[in-house]
Amino acid sequence: MALPAVEPAPRGTRPRNRRAQIRSAAATLFYERGYEQVSIADVADSVNVGPSALYRHFGGKSDLLYEAIDDTINAFGGLVDELPSRDLEGIARTAARTALSYRPLGVLWQREARNLPDDQRETLRRRLREAIGILAATLRGIRPELDEEQAAFLAAAAVNAMSSISFHRLSPADDDEFEDLLAALARRVLSHEFSDEGAPLPGPVLAYEPESRRDQIGEAAATLFARYGFDAVSVDDIGAAVGIAGPSIYNHFASKQELLYASMGRGYAMLQSALTDALGAGTSPEQTLRRVSDSYVDLTLDHSDLITNLIAESRNLGPEYAELTQRAQLGYIGQWVDLVQAIRPDEDLTVSRIKVQAAQMTANSVGRTSYLLDRPGFRTDISQICWLLQQ
Repeated sequence: MALPAVEPAPRGTRPRNRRAQIRSAAATLFYERGYEQVSIADVADSVNVGPSALYRHFGGKSDLLYEAIDDTINAFGGLVDELPSRDLEGIARTAARTALSYRPLGVLWQREARNLPDDQRETLRRRLREAIGILAATLRGIRPELDEEQAAFLAAAAVNAMSSISFHRLSPADDDEFEDLLAALARRVLSHEFSDEGAPLPGPVLAYEPESRRDQIGEAAATLFARYGFDAVSVDDIGAAVGIAGPSIYNHFASKQELLYASMGRGYAMLQSALTDALGAGTSPEQTLRRVSDSYVDLTLDHSDLITNLIAESRNLGPEYAELTQRAQLGYIGQWVDLVQAIRPDEDLTVSRIKVQAAQMTANSVGRTSYLLDRPGFRTDISQICWLLQQ
């Protein structure tokens, strides 16, 4: 499923829903190709109008992206506010159905919103927090033992677990089965019991300190790519971040793409190292899986820029790098899924993969949500929620 489809009208006509047609078409194109790879002409062609007709409705490409995201956030807030059943099952079903109906939202917000002007991005961030706040307030009505911070944390975690389906095309054969699976995952998150225990110490294998000039350039580039996006960062920006002239970067890297590839390679190397350590620990399959899951959370929290680039920037790699990166990604996820399957061999492979992806995206997204990070016990709780999502 995707954003609700709006059938384009024949060229030369002026349907009343033209604005909705344009917005829906733009959202689909941004989702499938990436914002930078879509032109106004591409959007206009997809709805059978000329670019000038499109400009009668929207000021430009950023306005299209802004409205596509804002419209979905408003729809989600409205659905939660009008829940037919104000219990955990009702919330979980609504979250699952919203995710399936607006599947591109996760990618549009997590990956493409960086292309928006600061004021538009901040407005969307505020509206998303308000929509999650509606869900949190509803959850507190069902679970009055939760304080406001706990309810906000669980609401954000549930939303991000659902939005994980935006980043893959996996789907059980039956739509009802998909909704049931997502609703079950949402219930697990929303039912999480908070502990009084302190946060665990970060994993010892994840430390990294740049030593050489090449390492310093790679670290600076990873931070800039994660914050602004690959296309918006120039070699001059990267050079300035490490105190050298931009062209001097080419003494260490053949191209900006090689810089991105090196950053992503370091991320996968750290993930693989932690997974290899877990596999070699000689523990039970369940204990090994928990070690892998916790190590991923540690990396996400301690090296968020690397994880952001793994999620958002692989599409900017050329063929010579993309294949290697995809192989590393599939190999890592495949080993993780194998651990799930070893514990539950009768579980459908697609279901296991969806659960692993939900755990990963929850850690990725919630771990970059600034207003939640200072909560006492944050690391403990996000680790436990990611574990619950894999059950």
